[in-house]
Amino acid sequence: MSGTAFPPDRYRRITDGLGRLAGGAGPSVLVQAEAVVALEALAHGIGLAGRPVLSIESSRYGRLSTGWLRAAGAQVTVLELPDGEAADPQRVDDLLRAEPNTAAVVFTQAEVLTGVAHPADDIVEVAHRHDAAVAVDAVAAVGGLAAPRNADAVVIGPQKALDGPSGLSVATLSERGWALLGRQDETFASVLSLPYLRHSARDQGVPGTPSVPELEAAERALAAVEAEGIEARIARHHAARAAIREGLRAMGLTPWVAAEQHANTLATTVEVPPGADARELAGRAVASGGHWVYGGSTERGAYLQVSHYGRRATLAHVLGELAALARAAGHFADVGDAAEAASEAWHTAVL
Repeated sequence: MSGTAFPPDRYRRITDGLGRLAGGAGPSVLVQAEAVVALEALAHGIGLAGRPVLSIESSRYGRLSTGWLRAAGAQVTVLELPDGEAADPQRVDDLLRAEPNTAAVVFTQAEVLTGVAHPADDIVEVAHRHDAAVAVDAVAAVGGLAAPRNADAVVIGPQKALDGPSGLSVATLSERGWALLGRQDETFASVLSLPYLRHSARDQGVPGTPSVPELEAAERALAAVEAEGIEARIARHHAARAAIREGLRAMGLTPWVAAEQHANTLATTVEVPPGADARELAGRAVASGGHWVYGGSTERGAYLQVSHYGRRATLAHVLGELAALARAAGHFADVGDAAEAASEAWHTAVL
């Protein structure tokens, strides 16, 4: 038991509350560390079985998962996607047909880095048809997109759309998900063993030495979500996505992710106009009060990215970001059109 008092019933309520937001697949484990630790712990457990795994890579987070899986002993097939491209369930189906013994499909639901959201429910459905379990990194997605339905393992962190702390995370697993980790001894002490963390929480109530400020911040975030309603919070994020994309189009700019259903609700990426220097444009936008960042240079060209999650998922924030980018790009005449288009899209989305 920790020397720092934190009531076990509150600890369990936090764990269960975050687990429900992750989709409530089954028993949940709170990891007292930033979500990348929970993601590595999950990949480590899956990989230990040494079975075939399909890893969908669409950013550096997917590449990290692939590396962790391989290091633990998994036989990994990679579906590598260009920046901004959503996974095609048919390609997932084809790969699973080619490797019928695949034990799990691993992917990230929403990519804040590139603004893409993958069709999580469709991927889960395809994987289950092939008797493969599904593990989802929903750290960026939770609170801004609906939780993936019927996934076998989901990891979330409350630091984005939930407006919570970054120093803890939760993994929720179905019984099938826990079975993927069956080779791990739940009594062997390791922060990379989710079965051990589950065992410790069950036996000790509050395992290890809790970070009380992080737990209290998570409680406040959960209370705020409960007060607003998770459906209302997700709807607010959808409205922010619609508003900023329509505002960009009104300025003659092109969202990086073409299809609305594949654009995530937490961040938007936009193509850099021909002849513009992406880094300079991002710098001018920041100087104008925005939060645009240089996303990178790819075969499609460079792009900029801006986040609009949590308390930033508001019309006022979207309008401010559009104005900053318009000033940076010299589109002064388009500010009014962008504001009008964004406002109309916001109100249409929330009605």
